[in-house]
Amino acid sequence: MIDDMKMFFKDLIVLTQSKMIYYASFFTLWTLFLLYNNNFFYPYYFWILYSILVLFIVPVYFIIAVEEKNKIVKILFALLFTASVCFAFYLIGLKGGRRNITRNEIVNGLMIISALPILIYSILKKRFFLSDFGFSFKKTKTALLFTLICSVAAVLIAYFASFNPQFKHVYPLIREMKSSTPAFIRYEIGFFLFFFLWEFFFRGAMLFAFIKSSDNIALAIILQSAIFAFAHIGKPGLETISSLFGGLILGFLVYRIKTFMPAAIIHFVLALTMDVISVYFS
Repeated sequence: MIDDMKMFFKDLIVLTQSKMIYYASFFTLWTLFLLYNNNFFYPYYFWILYSILVLFIVPVYFIIAVEEKNKIVKILFALLFTASVCFAFYLIGLKGGRRNITRNEIVNGLMIISALPILIYSILKKRFFLSDFGFSFKKTKTALLFTLICSVAAVLIAYFASFNPQFKHVYPLIREMKSSTPAFIRYEIGFFLFFFLWEFFFRGAMLFAFIKSSDNIALAIILQSAIFAFAHIGKPGLETISSLFGGLILGFLVYRIKTFMPAAIIHFVLALTMDVISVYFS
């Protein structure tokens, strides 16, 4: 009995020290943060900068801090990660007119400073950066075919979903798009960048971190899909449920082609179709 208890606690200690636990904990908690602090699109410039910070800079810092072998570099990126999280909380704490940061030299300067270590690290360790974040171009033809087929499917799904009253009530997310074509174009450009960052977070950083830290590919795909569905809480019920299955399909295909970029295009095509239907055909 005592030996069994010792073995149990020994296994528990090993489990808590595994990278998979670190990644699962971080991505779950950070998705929870995003769930309550990512549903805004104005001011436009603030939305774009904030999205780059929380969906790209923060997770990249965390993964580098976990994976880096050099202790000094590891500590440096751990500190940068902590600082970037604090920066995100600071930005989300800005209210009203204080979010108009277009000419805020401190905020813009901090964003540039936040991006520089990643740029330098990616240049010095290009192979690590490409493989760990799903930026591969090895299966271009397969990726293009997959993107085309799934984009057509996304258009059809959006068309049939547009008949659902819940979707008609929610979309477009920005009401200004209904009355202004320039606003529609400007926000769709913003959404293209947003979905690139969004898919980078879920199907790039998260999925490949789970795969690298686990011998069970199926577990990695299922876990990222569950967290992805969790991020859709508050959306129409059908969208939340379908996001679970969509996450599984995209996760598997992204794993096969080793790049998240087709998923970003497909997600954008789905959202764009919903916006076009809700703005111009409702």
